[in-house]
Amino acid sequence: MASWVTYTDAAGGYSLSRPAGMTQNVIDGNQTFLFPKNSYFHWPLLDDARITVTVGPSCPAITAGDTGNGPASFSLNGYAFTRTVGTDVGAGQRYLEVAYDTKANGVCYHVDFLDHGTNGAGFYVDDAALIKRYDAQHAVDQTAVLSALNGIVGSFRLLAPAH
Repeated sequence: MASWVTYTDAAGGYSLSRPAGMTQNVIDGNQTFLFPKNSYFHWPLLDDARITVTVGPSCPAITAGDTGNGPASFSLNGYAFTRTVGTDVGAGQRYLEVAYDTKANGVCYHVDFLDHGTNGAGFYVDDAALIKRYDAQHAVDQTAVLSALNGIVGSFRLLAPAH
């Protein structure tokens, strides 16, 4: 985390740290941090993975289908979070969504991770040994991305209100 950079959203009232290699954009009015495909994933399974932070009066529902792993409540750095996990598959695609919500002063801070990728290397190669190797590498890649997500959520801080 030594090479991470801190992003501060004064209007949203929060800050967080992220790996320096991530790019950031505003998508649909929300701050979004993108995991560069070629830095975090190996061919042929190059996922689209992003974290979007939404600040608003209520916490949005997650969009991925099955929410068998949530919600779970926990405390982190003095903030009460709720974590919800959703997964979905369809037409050779798979989705993983992990949402972290915390509320303060009537505001919801929704940190949403979405990973969209192909459901296995078998869509790209026919060799069973290569499929096994690529799928195993993808599991390692996803673990690294989820570790980065946990670090980002762990760095989340509310800004002190202006006086």
